[in-house]
Amino acid sequence: MEESTGNWSTIILTKVRKFSQRINVHDVALKLNHDNAQSDKCNISSTYSNTSRTIISRKFTSFSPSIIPQKTTTSSQYDLWFLEHQMRIESHLSKKNGNGLFESVSCFIGDWKGKPFKLWLKSITWAQKQVSQGTSWGMSMWMKFDETKANIDCYNKNSYMEYLEFMKTPSVYGTEYDIIMLCEFLKVSIKVFIPSLFSDKQGMCHCEEPVHFGDVTQTLISLWLSNEHYEPIIKI
Repeated sequence: MEESTGNWSTIILTKVRKFSQRINVHDVALKLNHDNAQSDKCNISSTYSNTSRTIISRKFTSFSPSIIPQKTTTSSQYDLWFLEHQMRIESHLSKKNGNGLFESVSCFIGDWKGKPFKLWLKSITWAQKQVSQGTSWGMSMWMKFDETKANIDCYNKNSYMEYLEFMKTPSVYGTEYDIIMLCEFLKVSIKVFIPSLFSDKQGMCHCEEPVHFGDVTQTLISLWLSNEHYEPIIKI
């Protein structure tokens, strides 16, 4: 970051305009203020609305290379809806082993498949470099984090750089900031389905459109988040 202080505001505003066309980070700030209440049943009270955006809560976990087969924990209502739309939630790791977000995303990307720990570390290091070099994406994330750093999901960190350094701790699991980071790092887009998107309409299970992170023209990755655990959603 070698730009002079006098030109800094102009440079940031110019770069943010470009960035906002691909990722609405302001939406992230709104979502980070809403409780990620999870429901095991499909009912009207859990219907998703645009005025109450759902967050992806922070979690604590540890990495483990051991893959433990398990049955899906979703209800038959969710399973049926995904089946009708030619999709399936693919269970992979037990909830106590592995970083579900990076594990789920990595299984879609050939170069990163089976390497969630490496993806986690490389993407965070990349994000730190974007901020230190003053790129459009890096400055936009830095500014938006600064605007929302009072939120509990920022781990009481004073800056996005401090947050990223903290996220290098293997036992710490991230928030929607990490989904946005993965979208930009991998050049993909990500949809996250959660139980509160589902509702019962005239006896049928209906799903509202999930939040779509990243550039919608990029390769789409779909994830399922339930009980603070991510799993990949595959096409069938």
